[in-house]
Amino acid sequence: MMVKFSDDVGLAEEAIDTAADENEYFYIGRMIAVSIVHGGPGPCCLSPNFFMYLVGKDKTFEAPIDDIPDEEIKKALLEIKNATSLSELRVITEKHSSMLQTAGCYRFMTTLEDKKKVVADYIQWNFIYQNHLSIQSFREGLATLDFLNTLEQHPSLFFSFMCYAETRVAADHVENIFHVQFGPPGSSRRQEETRVISYWQDYLLSVEERNGSLSLEDILMFATGLREIPPAAMQPKPRLLFQTTSRFPVADVSNRLDEAEERIEKAEERIQNTEDAMIEIIKLQIRLEDKLIDLESRTRRENIRIYGVPETAEKHFTTMIEFVEKLLRDGLGLSLSQEGIERAHRSQGSLPPPGDAPP
Repeated sequence: MMVKFSDDVGLAEEAIDTAADENEYFYIGRMIAVSIVHGGPGPCCLSPNFFMYLVGKDKTFEAPIDDIPDEEIKKALLEIKNATSLSELRVITEKHSSMLQTAGCYRFMTTLEDKKKVVADYIQWNFIYQNHLSIQSFREGLATLDFLNTLEQHPSLFFSFMCYAETRVAADHVENIFHVQFGPPGSSRRQEETRVISYWQDYLLSVEERNGSLSLEDILMFATGLREIPPAAMQPKPRLLFQTTSRFPVADVSNRLDEAEERIEKAEERIQNTEDAMIEIIKLQIRLEDKLIDLESRTRRENIRIYGVPETAEKHFTTMIEFVEKLLRDGLGLSLSQEGIERAHRSQGSLPPPGDAPP
């Protein structure tokens, strides 16, 4: 638990770590030592800088300002670091004098380069000096089973056990965390399960290679609730089971695929026949439209139809137009020239029997 205080001008003072009073850091160090000595996992959470300081390889501790969790302190150190002139640096250090005095690193600035020393000293105090008792307690816990001595002699061997390193989850990592519960060897069920597992492996490889919206971390989170594989692995391992029954409808995929392919083939054939028929229909429609236009044009002309004209009455005339011109002039008293008659013909049909009227 961390308790935060403010001074009389409202500036934040450093927190008091009550975990040190309860000796929790000692027990944490002891648990880590016992775990690693007996072949278990390490914490995999320390920063490389702190680990090298812990084993005595670095006498001073270095860390970026961004590692400081307190936003107010981080902002103050960034102001000091980004000062561009000596006068600005003096104003800023005076502004944050209470914070710097608490760490024992407040000084009169003589050069602009002094800001680097102030920032480094404060980081050293923030992470190391004010937590000296907690770190010492943690080291005493690591000394269990003489683990600390081994750690100091061979730090490179234990680096991966103690320090955090972000590793990308690979397909084989996800595959290996599951225990596959197969059926009896040699059975048809086992053969089918082996085939299904190959699909699962191909799917994981596909997700790993595509770098799409779905990642292996998402699959791991869905299956286990974790986005990273823990250092101690997963005990017991999650299992992959093959369900022979389901409360959901189960289909015979292979037969359904064959049936679907057959239906698609028939549908494509019907579509082709339909397209051919549509082409013929379009051609027929064009011909009918031409005929309709011709018929409409004919009906719009100045046509007359004369009934009761005896058959072969025009046989003594050279043309039918000449006969019609005379018929209209003599019968109806119309004065027409042959040029006014564009076309003349009898209605289509066979000749009636002798003595019968024309149709």
